[in-house]
Amino acid sequence: MIKLVLSNKKLLLAVNKLPLIRRCFVYDYSKLNAISDDDFYNLVFSHIIVSNGLTKTTKSDRFRDLDEVTLGLLKEMNNATFHDIGVSNGVTSLELYNKIERGSQAVNFFISDKYAKIFYKGRAVKKFFDADGNLISVNFLFLHLSPHIGKIFFLSRWLFKFFDKKIRVAENNCKEVLLLAPDVY
Repeated sequence: MIKLVLSNKKLLLAVNKLPLIRRCFVYDYSKLNAISDDDFYNLVFSHIIVSNGLTKTTKSDRFRDLDEVTLGLLKEMNNATFHDIGVSNGVTSLELYNKIERGSQAVNFFISDKYAKIFYKGRAVKKFFDADGNLISVNFLFLHLSPHIGKIFFLSRWLFKFFDKKIRVAENNCKEVLLLAPDVY
């Protein structure tokens, strides 16, 4: 089987209601930063798989219990510095930051994720790269090609091999897609 790329929000939402078919479609990642609907953003975001094979999936209110433990530890410290690493899209980090801010405690708060951006170039053939310059997926016309999708999509995995070349993204005028949620900015 093969995975297909859609650029129409209504069509992707309609297809997503069909359990057997929804896995066959992804939204065009190059349009991610133009999405204003949080639920739709999370749906599209959850399909992104970076070069180490991990998905960028997360959801709100996931770490409520850890947030409470962290808040308790921070109360025992003065002028703490907090660095949340591997934040995916940063939504859970933002929730923790808001809780700390409501507590009126002085904390230096930082977040980071190695894959906070992806880059792409092309039109009919859009190649998507991670921060290390690894090709993570290709949209070839209406086909979505990637080495990290399910084995059922063997044609998408096999065709990807024809495009797989490492480049230096900074030197090739690629466009940037930010992978932190809009509220995080």
